Amino acid sequence: MEIRDSNKNLLAIVHYDNNFVNGKNFYTQPESEFQFGSFSLNEGEEIIPHIHEPQERNISKTSEGIVVISGEVAVQIYSVDKIKVCDLNLVKGDALLILDGGHSLKMNKDTKFVEFKQGPYYQEIDKERF
Repeated sequence: MEIRDSNKNLLAIVHYDNNFVNGKNFYTQPESEFQFGSFSLNEGEEIIPHIHEPQERNISKTSEGIVVISGEVAVQIYSVDKIKVCDLNLVKGDALLILDGGHSLKMNKDTKFVEFKQGPYYQEIDKERF
């Protein structure tokens, strides 16, 4: 599910655990600064050994992703103008990629999640609270 602001700018992509479809499915465009996809593969299928060749990349935003391991997280997504766009509830197995705008997270239950984003990351200059 894509989350867009009133100007149709892509802010985030949600993958709910119950929305897996067979195969390799990427939700981002090849030119996106951060890639996001889901895989539902059958027994015996494999991804052959490979390496990602070094590439010069120009990254202008810090994208952030989370995968909920257990518990429940209430998420609010905001536009770049700090206007709330939507509320989400994520549970075990759900994943979220935040590409633009702002967000907040509130744990509705004891929760474990994994977060990932590009680096290097310097909190003093990379984050503005509002």
